[in-house]
Amino acid sequence: MSSRIDDGGSISPQDRALYKQEFKEGVNLFQNSLAEYQKADEVHKKNALKNVMDEALQVMNETAQLCLSKKAQMQENQLAQDYQAFSSLASPTDTDYQKLNSEIDNLKKDIG
Repeated sequence: MSSRIDDGGSISPQDRALYKQEFKEGVNLFQNSLAEYQKADEVHKKNALKNVMDEALQVMNETAQLCLSKKAQMQENQLAQDYQAFSSLASPTDTDYQKLNSEIDNLKKDIG
């Protein structure tokens, strides 16, 4: 079972810092790919960017429990759920993009 930052588990502070850095890099990669996805017109480019977002979200999911507070974990989980809904849309609207970007910004504030 993985330990969390707020349960006093067995993860060393150095490892926790590494997981948090990986999480932050995943968030930044996800956000940058989302911005490029919004601008892209070519289907193959959108598919490639979607794959990058999927992989970034996977890294975020794997590291969230190891380095984030419960509140930030809940925010990351909400982002993952909303991204799943977003990725199933044929033509996302500006509102859909704004919602994801707002969630990313809030998550970034909480993780520092």
